[in-house]
Formats: sequence, structure tokens, C-alpha cells
Amino acid sequence: MWGLSQRVGINPSGANPDPSSVLDLASENHGMLTPRMTQAEMNAIASPATGLLVFQTDGKPGFRFYDGNEWHYLRGMVSAPGRIATEEITCNTTLTVGSGFTGFSHVVNCITGEGTVTWGGGLYDDPPVVTLASSIVPVPPPAPDIYCPNFYTAPCNTPGNADQIIGVQIQQGTAAGGPWTTIMQHMSGCDAPANGNYVVVPESVATATLSGNLGPCPAPNWYRVGIASSTEWNDRVQAYIDWNSDGDFFGAQEHIAPICDWGLSGQGGAFLFSAPFQVPDFALNGNTVLRCRSIWTPQCNPCVGQTFGETEDYTVTIQCATSGPSPEIPTYCAITDVGTTFFDFKCTLLSGAPIIPPLVNFDLVPADEP
Repeated sequence: MWGLSQRVGINPSGANPDPSSVLDLASENHGMLTPRMTQAEMNAIASPATGLLVFQTDGKPGFRFYDGNEWHYLRGMVSAPGRIATEEITCNTTLTVGSGFTGFSHVVNCITGEGTVTWGGGLYDDPPVVTLASSIVPVPPPAPDIYCPNFYTAPCNTPGNADQIIGVQIQQGTAAGGPWTTIMQHMSGCDAPANGNYVVVPESVATATLSGNLGPCPAPNWYRVGIASSTEWNDRVQAYIDWNSDGDFFGAQEHIAPICDWGLSGQGGAFLFSAPFQVPDFALNGNTVLRCRSIWTPQCNPCVGQTFGETEDYTVTIQCATSGPSPEIPTYCAITDVGTTFFDFKCTLLSGAPIIPPLVNFDLVPADEP
């Protein structure tokens, strides 16, 4: 044992203690033995000093330190970082976990935006604290994959529930008052009662190109959307176009009507047309989504259904509008469940539409233990 001023070194070589330490221990065949005691004995220590270290022998044995307010278990590991990368087109996902951590696996559902990460037992005695960080989604994505579905509780093929859309038209004119030429028409009916009366109409069935008033397109270009619904009831009709391709219908001018509902359409099956509109200059060129709704009770939120009604989403192409950079949509991933060998998560857009972003980073940190 060597003493130097207020520092002490204990070693077989006679070396001076390190200048930064009040006590410097060195050995090649011995360890340092801290005070060992039960949890009750530890809790009975009067006025423990901040940083006091003991080894608890009962309950969950292990080192405890006092932080000035309470005793904490000295963790055996810091954290297990990882990431899930997704190929947008194929939805193939890969899981990468920090060096030294093995036995991790994952399952991801790109349709529901849900996933699970699992690992072997013994890594955590209690569910860890999980933090998530997700990447943005580049736009425009393959429309209409990212848009919030909205469902109706009464299947449209139920007798007396004929609140479905029976036809959608897009008409084009050179003036706000016409004359009008029909550039898209899709006659349908109750197409998806098992899917909450929510239909995504393929481009091969119906689509249209809407031209702005910039660039080489002849101007002016005016449009209106017509919806025919029901043969039994008078239903409210609505239409929305995602001009800025950000994955929702809450942007400027995206509700194609001066008011929530255009009016009532039905019983005769006639088309009810929106007010004339033009492609706004801030719209993005490329594919986006037109949403058409027939709904019995008032509901202006394009992501919320009701009891009776139907929603049809169409892909439309915008041209001769702005050619500025595409926006990027933030994604939100949240933990839905966590255990000692797994955690479940779900990712959405701000609109609530489910999605798996190109990258989800996670970090598992052991929870504080008594």
C-alpha cells in the first residue's frame, strides 16, 4: 500500500496511485469486494451519500447505487439500438441490430402499418423502455396507397341501405360555364360491402388527366366532378383532390366544393355536379388521388365514415401545374405493446393512414429496477 498526499494506491508493484483517484487498486488475481447486504439492510442505511455503492444479496441480487434520492439497480447493459429498413416498392424489410446483440427478428405488415420486433429471453427481466424514430415518406408515393380509408358500418348490399355511389364523372371545359366534355365516367354500384363500402378504383378501370394553366397546356382549363348516388335515398355527395400530394385531403382547395356537401343526389340516379374549379398553380405534377363520397348523415372529415354511405378513390394525373420539388410527409410510429421479449408498433401518417416508412429506428433501454 502506497500513500501519496491524500491519495492511496494498493498494488504489488509499488506504483503511485493515479492522480485522478483517491484510491487506486491494482491486481492480477484479486478483485474488489464491496459491502454485501440484504435489501432491508440497504434501506436501513442512515442518510446514504450520493454515489454510495453496495451489493444487494436477496430479491434480485446485484449492485445498487444511491443517486441522492433513491437506490437504483446498476444495469448490466446500456441499450440495444436497431433499425428496420423498407424497400417501398416491394415492402421487403430488413432488421439490423447493434453489435453484440443476437436473436432479434421482426415481422412487418406494410398494409396495416404494424410490426413486431422479438428477441430471446434473458436479455431483460422487465419490459424495456422503447423509443422509436421514423423517417419521412417521399411524395408522390404510389397513389392511393397512403390515404386514410374510411368505412361505413351498414353494408351497401343490405336491403334498404342503397346509399352507394352509382356513378362518377369528371368533365372539362374552357370556361367556368362550360360547355362540358366528359373525360372520365365510371358507373358502379355496391362494390365492396365487405370492406366497409370503401373502394379503390384501379387506373385500368377509370382515370383522368387534369391540366393546369402553366406550360404547354392550352388554357384556360376548367373542371367539375359529378357524382350520382343511390336509387332509394337522397344522399350527400362530396369530392376531394390531394393537390399537393401530401397524403391527405386537408390542404388548400382540396375540398372540391364551396361548402361541405354539394347537396342531395338520389332516387333518380342523376349526377350532381360540383362548382367549376381549376387546377391550382401550386398543385404538383404527377399522380394524386380524387376521393368521392356518398354519405347519408353530415360528415365533412374525409377520413371518417358513418353508418350509411360509400367512398371511392381514383388516381388522377396532374400536368401543367408547378414543377417544384415534391414534399415529404412525416410519419408517426408508436409502441402499442411491449414485453420482456418483444415490442409491437404501428406507423401512420398525420391523416391516420397506415404506412411503413423507409426507416424505423428503435432503441431498447432497460427500465429502472428496484
